[in-house]
Amino acid sequence: MSPERKWRSDASVARWVIEWRRLDYNHRRPHSSLGYLLSADLAARWPTSAPGPAEA
Repeated sequence: MSPERKWRSDASVARWVIEWRRLDYNHRRPHSSLGYLLSADLAARWPTSAPGPAEA
């Protein structure tokens, strides 16, 4: 296996591990600082847009 091919293989494994950890952290692990909500649940409850400027 060439060094370049091994590097690509190692990088793909690293991407998989990072994505798995991100999903675990945000979708399966409640956070005490969020009242034991999942990060994804809190994000779903958060308003999607800020209120616009006040009308004059």
